[in-house]
Amino acid sequence: MLSDEGYTTRGFSANPNLSPAFEATRGFDEFTELFQPELLRDDVFDWRKFFAVYDGGRATKFPRALSHCLRSDCSLVPSLKHGLDLTLRRVGLSDADRPGAEKALQHLRETDFGDREFLFVNLMEAPRPTGRRSPSGRSTS
Repeated sequence: MLSDEGYTTRGFSANPNLSPAFEATRGFDEFTELFQPELLRDDVFDWRKFFAVYDGGRATKFPRALSHCLRSDCSLVPSLKHGLDLTLRRVGLSDADRPGAEKALQHLRETDFGDREFLFVNLMEAPRPTGRRSPSGRSTS
């Protein structure tokens, strides 16, 4: 309806539920996705599920999951990439799970918006504090 009224419609999402797979991008002139669409595939090993039910020691969690991944009938490369991403995030060596706000801001800065624009943004992440403090001592973001 907005397009019919002359608006340029743009969407920006880190939410896998708002994707072409669910027809949620229909009607947008431009739609940018931040999530990893391969994780919607049924043939990617579910590391999160394995980690949630594994009752062994912490030191053996990743090696056991890797063993299960290698023995499963999953698509190997996307499954290994997903497992590595999750593991790096758990030990604080990756911010791959929180790129939305930074990429959204970059996208907004690089986009030449006209007078008749509709922008939809869904990030699925909590904003990261900037570390600046207001005079009252509260963090400002």
